[in-house]
Amino acid sequence: MFTSITDDEFLEIVMKVLSRHGIKHADIKKALEYKFKRSFSLICKRYMRCARETIFAAHDRVIVENAKAMLRKKKCQEVVYDLGFRCESYFAVWFRKHTGTNPYVYKQFN
Repeated sequence: MFTSITDDEFLEIVMKVLSRHGIKHADIKKALEYKFKRSFSLICKRYMRCARETIFAAHDRVIVENAKAMLRKKKCQEVVYDLGFRCESYFAVWFRKHTGTNPYVYKQFN
């Protein structure tokens, strides 16, 4: 399956795995190895060649987009819980790192 699909199909499959609700960084490796029946190292190399970013950077991007959408509708505490973060302050630091703004400020202006 791994070599018999095009790069576009490969990227689409990887993004489907990364977009699963609640999938954590630790589970990505297992999920992708199971899906492609190849080592995570080979999957990462092909993804880097096709997308010019790491799999984990893409996963963070997906989580940020989910967080932004959730912040428009829910309280920050609910978003933290729904995304699987253990601590609200860690989520705030992580969100600021990826968006440049605090989640509470983002919620107020969006």
